[in-house]
Amino acid sequence: MFHRRLIRKSFPKRSERLILFGLKLLTYPYRLGALIHRSVYFLRMKKSYQSKRLTLSVGNIVCGGSGKTPFVRLLAHALKDKGQVAILSRGFRSQAEHNKKPFIVSQGQGPIKSSIEGGDEPFLLAKHLPWAIVLAGKNRTLSAKKAEELGADLLILDDGMQHYALKSDVLIVLLSANDPFGLDEFLPRGRLRVSPKRLKEVGLIAVHHVNDKEQYKKIKKRIRDYSNAPVIGTELILKTSQNANKEVKPLLGRKLAAFCGIGNPIQFFEDLKKGGANLIFKHELPDHLGLGPKELDKLVERARDLGAEGLVCTEKDWVKLSFLDRADLFLSYASPDVKIKYDTHCFEDWINRVKIR
Repeated sequence: MFHRRLIRKSFPKRSERLILFGLKLLTYPYRLGALIHRSVYFLRMKKSYQSKRLTLSVGNIVCGGSGKTPFVRLLAHALKDKGQVAILSRGFRSQAEHNKKPFIVSQGQGPIKSSIEGGDEPFLLAKHLPWAIVLAGKNRTLSAKKAEELGADLLILDDGMQHYALKSDVLIVLLSANDPFGLDEFLPRGRLRVSPKRLKEVGLIAVHHVNDKEQYKKIKKRIRDYSNAPVIGTELILKTSQNANKEVKPLLGRKLAAFCGIGNPIQFFEDLKKGGANLIFKHELPDHLGLGPKELDKLVERARDLGAEGLVCTEKDWVKLSFLDRADLFLSYASPDVKIKYDTHCFEDWINRVKIR
């Protein structure tokens, strides 16, 4: 969290400038390591598996959240009529990540593994896309082969921009409108995982969290320095929250406290405010890390002391609260809807051109 705030500072103190200089030096071994990792597959020192099924990879060029999970849901829905969709995810910080064989989170009939077993993102994808096959595991090649056995017609590789062991037929990249190029610095000085030059390899680019047309035009113009791929602008909308009794309440005008453990917590808090919530307290957790009962009790107590009407989190955080007393309706979750705001026709044309094999 300190690192996230430090690299974004416009006017760092002298001591902070020294730290930033050190981080800049560390970008060079990071870039070298990334180059070696890719070259190992490019030079065929390690084999890449080519699936018998069409494989679409959804990823980003920066670290942190860019709305991949909501977009994968949107993409899967758009491709549903093409055939049986299978989604391959790592299952970060779950039992599946440490298992040699992939976990089948869903065979196309909803989740059959918990979020602890298969991971929060795979579990949610299985919940919201009950007709899709969802697999979780570190070895995406084994996941692809298992998906083929289960009758998949096309594969969606979640977070596959730097995954070379499984070949992708089409790369889809998501960029956040608030920081599309990761402060124009590689990790750890900035947020870039790979060079923007790799956008020339991409088949579709989606710009998330677009505020207005002017912002979208500026980002699209810069994208054209690297790629001629179709570009769409999307927005993530948060308008309501839901509690354990499945009671849905609007965010508008409510005095709320919030917490989350996602890649881009700042964006979640901003989306709550856009939805009309009055945030009086917010708490950040590391990505994919859940709260324990005592930690949650402390947050609830603090929120109530500050006069909050409720404590809200993301759905990813919610599914990790298996210990939660479901009678406590003070806690709720907010789940975003993705809407294509600009260049909808580009997305429709691109979907129409997708052919399974």
